[in-house]
Amino acid sequence: MTKIGFLGAGGVAGVHARAIEMVADAVVSAVFDVNGEAAARMAVSTGAVACATVDDLLRSCDAVYILTPPHTHRELAVKALKAGKPVMSEKPLAISLDDGRAIADTAATAGVPFMIGFSMRYRPSYRRLKAIHDSGSLGKPLTFWFQRMFGGGGYDPSNWRYRPESQSGMSIESLSHQIDLIRWIFGEIDTVYANVTASFPELPDVDNNVHALFTLENGASAMLHLSWSSYLSFNTTGINGTDGTVRIWGDGGADHDKMFLKTRASGAEEVTDLSEKYDEKIMANECRGFLDLIHGRDGAGGGSGVPGVRDGLRALEISHAMLASSTEKYPIKV
Repeated sequence: MTKIGFLGAGGVAGVHARAIEMVADAVVSAVFDVNGEAAARMAVSTGAVACATVDDLLRSCDAVYILTPPHTHRELAVKALKAGKPVMSEKPLAISLDDGRAIADTAATAGVPFMIGFSMRYRPSYRRLKAIHDSGSLGKPLTFWFQRMFGGGGYDPSNWRYRPESQSGMSIESLSHQIDLIRWIFGEIDTVYANVTASFPELPDVDNNVHALFTLENGASAMLHLSWSSYLSFNTTGINGTDGTVRIWGDGGADHDKMFLKTRASGAEEVTDLSEKYDEKIMANECRGFLDLIHGRDGAGGGSGVPGVRDGLRALEISHAMLASSTEKYPIKV
């Protein structure tokens, strides 16, 4: 049984706690949060110990989940890695490149397993999308697109993403998922051209709408269009190739409802009911991948193929390139 310590007891920690309950060989053993009451509540709900300090938590677990806002990741990750504890950190890796590089360098020096929480890799719908791409049935890939519109149209001052100390903007915080998804399915990104905007008057420096075009090393292109301020909520992801097209549709910000596929060979459109919620089941898959990693297994979770610290750093580098491109109004090679 792997004892996992939670650094952070906020909303996402609750999702991960429910996910770990679904995993046979893991348990939440300890919780720390700067808000002691939140840590105590999480400890009661999971049967864990509420710890007074990070050091106390590290003595009470085998591995660590970092579930705090990204501006805190460097301090917590470095401390856990130096203590020899495998780390699963929520995305993004960090806000600044200096912090991201410090985490990556520490992980390399310590030789301790590190997983970044790019949970899109653990969604059955995206695994199916990747399998269709890898099968060659779409022919040569030409374009990839991802569109996600959500947010309800307004500014929510209670959201940690908008607090001064933890502001990172959509390009860094949210798009890290999509950057990794592109790299996981297609390979490396070559150039970035982006336009980012901030639509909330209360947060003039926090980008919440992004439109980006990437060129990929394989010759294809990828387009990202996301909003944290849309009055309508929906999402769609797709691949268009020389011999076929596939797309996923969701009538909401994160859930996936259907997949549509048509190829030169099939002739007719195939429609698959997905009914996939973005919930603790996905995080349970992610946890299994983490356990495979730290125990040296090549299991269903992916074993050594899980997204690592270098994937997190690469996504952060590309996010910063997007912001620079938007400022300079020019494509940037990454």
